Amino acid sequence: IASSYQAGLQLPAYELDLFGRLRGLSSAAAAQVLAAESNQQAVRTALIASVANAEIALQADEALLKLTRDTVATREQSVSLTQQRFDGGIAGELDLRSAESSLQAARAALAQTQRQRALDENALALLIGGPLPADLPAPTGNLVDFEPLAELPAGLPSDVLTRRPDIRQAEFQLGAADANIDAARA
Repeated sequence: IASSYQAGLQLPAYELDLFGRLRGLSSAAAAQVLAAESNQQAVRTALIASVANAEIALQADEALLKLTRDTVATREQSVSLTQQRFDGGIAGELDLRSAESSLQAARAALAQTQRQRALDENALALLIGGPLPADLPAPTGNLVDFEPLAELPAGLPSDVLTRRPDIRQAEFQLGAADANIDAARA
């Protein structure tokens, strides 16, 4: 019968940072974290802009749909009047067929407009990550409420650009790369 006993002691490894390599790596990691946060802000801003654009497109589709429905109704009245004139002998068959052709073109435009509205509604649902909420106000079709963005004033300092998240992200990535170079030199 043999018995074996073993005892050991493990100490964590420490590295002295005599030349600043670990400090450089730490600075690089911190800059990469800041770059990731700036990227997150840029993505968030782009998503908000996309949702706003999709909502405006939906409003425009609704306005165009209303106009197209009015056009179809007008063309139907025109066909009815032309049919009465044709039956009375005042209008020719060419006039009647032309009115019917205009009605069919308006109906085709209505179908295309309905399809485009459905596509834009689906795009908005995709952007918000689910079906449109039931309490969402219905599109009014009134584009008068939307005001164009204000023009940027002349003489605006270029420092404003440094607030953009994508510019900040690039700056932080540059700082991380510089810190990695310092760590490699160390």
